[in-house]
Amino acid sequence: MLVIPKSFDTFMQAHCPKNPTLVVGVSGGADSLYLTLLLDKWIQKKGGNLYAVTVNHNLRPEAAEEALTVHKLMSKLKISHTILTWEGPKPTSRIEEKAREKRYELILKFAHEKHAQAICLAHHRQDQVETFWARLARSSGLDGLTAMAPASKREDIIVLRPLLDIDKKNITQTLKQNKIKWIEDPMNKDTAYERVRWRQRQKDLDGISLTAPVVAKSISRLQRAKEALDFYTQGFIDKCVTKSSFGFIQFDETTFLSNPTEIRIRIIHHLLQNISPKKQIISLESIEQIATTMPRHATLAGCQWVCSHHQIFIALELKNVPSNVLIPENQWTKWGTLKIWTNKSFVAEPCAPKPRIKGIPYLIQRTFLKIPASHFIKKMPICFEKDLEKKLILDYKNKAPVIVIATEERGQNEKNKI
Repeated sequence: MLVIPKSFDTFMQAHCPKNPTLVVGVSGGADSLYLTLLLDKWIQKKGGNLYAVTVNHNLRPEAAEEALTVHKLMSKLKISHTILTWEGPKPTSRIEEKAREKRYELILKFAHEKHAQAICLAHHRQDQVETFWARLARSSGLDGLTAMAPASKREDIIVLRPLLDIDKKNITQTLKQNKIKWIEDPMNKDTAYERVRWRQRQKDLDGISLTAPVVAKSISRLQRAKEALDFYTQGFIDKCVTKSSFGFIQFDETTFLSNPTEIRIRIIHHLLQNISPKKQIISLESIEQIATTMPRHATLAGCQWVCSHHQIFIALELKNVPSNVLIPENQWTKWGTLKIWTNKSFVAEPCAPKPRIKGIPYLIQRTFLKIPASHFIKKMPICFEKDLEKKLILDYKNKAPVIVIATEERGQNEKNKI
């Protein structure tokens, strides 16, 4: 009989609301089958809904048949199951990375459709250790060496990995004891994939006492250190950083420099993630360079860094601010890092205001929204999102043109200014 480990139950209770709706990725391999069975038993006791999904990447001829096999098994176990298929052309390079991203994309879309609170993935201790070695080989910083987080967020859905402290041998032994067969993915033995190469090297590492349990314990301690650094980083951001309703970020240079270098690096990285138009990983070396040399002006990840009058400003580079964008009336429209609403349509372009605003560098001001002449009346007609209802009530009778600006919600506590 399948027994729910105490650590699993504790983890799930800590991260799931009452009667949760969960999505679990099941490939048919031992790890994901084990997780699905645990979740099914757990959710029957706690209440809620469980949806299992299998992603058919269409990278191997037998993939469709394997997905169907998993579907039959899930039906036999009376677990709701859906096959998600990756349609269209497939990549010829970085296949493992792109397949992973596509898998997340498909599962996240499904989770949103089902109004799920969390997605559960079956990464176990050996997966965690392989991630550590791969990142160490790339000179990763502390965050990279913490490998996979037990709980994280993608968009507005929690991603849970409840098996990170469970050994692969325990998983396969449990399935054998319960006479449950699993599918062996041939890609797990293909040395063309980096993870497989690290898996094969683990035997040599075991010989010098770098076993999976030893490395996993170090990863756990690194994660604890990361949590502490994140705490102080977020504390600075909450207290000292202002995100303007014109789209830029501002904070005091002296206060920023009073922090240790590592905290400064983390502050910059967090803020760049919040406004950068680029989705790729931001270069840690580039951030380190800015945090240590404190240039008066620099560009990184599609953003610009400007030091002026003892203040630091971060905004989009002018070339990344959209131009000639039609803002239709009576609906929110994304423009750069902002959302715009208007009751009279206009074409959005960047332009420094006249007269200039004191205390803000011209490099930053030239990324501001240009207010069209058609929207000028007796005074500047801009208001911010919190004032929208009041403004519309005041302007209901005379139908004056209105522009409402709001900063995009991207995971940061925001304080509007100006």
